[in-house]
Amino acid sequence: MTTEASAPVPGERQDSEVDTRPELSSGMRIAVAVLAVLVAPLAFPAWGMERIIRRWRRNFEFGAFNSTPYFLFVAAIAAVGITAVDIGAIHIVAIYLLGLMELISLSVCATIAIASPGRLQALNRIVARRSFKVGVLTANRSTVYMAVISACYAVYFFGALTYVMWDADPSYFGNVSEPSTRLYSFWQFVQNSFLTITNAGSTLVSRRFLSQLIGDFERVVGIFLLVFLFSVLASGWAESALKRVSIGTAPKNDPDGSA
Repeated sequence: MTTEASAPVPGERQDSEVDTRPELSSGMRIAVAVLAVLVAPLAFPAWGMERIIRRWRRNFEFGAFNSTPYFLFVAAIAAVGITAVDIGAIHIVAIYLLGLMELISLSVCATIAIASPGRLQALNRIVARRSFKVGVLTANRSTVYMAVISACYAVYFFGALTYVMWDADPSYFGNVSEPSTRLYSFWQFVQNSFLTITNAGSTLVSRRFLSQLIGDFERVVGIFLLVFLFSVLASGWAESALKRVSIGTAPKNDPDGSA
């Protein structure tokens, strides 16, 4: 839902840049249908909010910045459901929503990393119902913001996922301190997730294959996000430097007309 990094002003729809929906292959149509069903629990409330807001702000659209409160609200509600309610079904629903947000985050990062327009960018645009024009993505404040947010959210997601696994069966992890509250236990897994994703070690011990596999996957995601974050920051710095150089070396108008 935040794939409009190429839009000039995030969160604002540019009617002049809205291109018609391209002709989709049968494979793309199937992918769009499947993804639309999968993201429906997360996307439909946001689309409903957009329709309501458009009564006062015509062409309003959630973007990289103005969608942050919505995602924070979903993440907070999921955390409450995980830590305050001891019901397995609630935990599954919470992890499903958090997992959707993580997939969206990684998809957006991959789209920005690829930079050039392609099927992934078009797929994100169609599934999320965004109006941005498919094109080359450049480093700007939106892409830098999404890179930082994606790295932070990945820590939170894997912390929540491993906590739910441990809460369902403590044999998945060892070295978990005797908790005074469920919230403290949750914090231990978020802290362990930060250490894991940064490849700085871990405070908890993965004792079973599934918990070890998730830890390995988190490290791979951490490497991708770290390289992605540095590349976006470097690209942004390089573009800013080139702009300053071009402005500094631009010829000045001579009022006397002399060379």
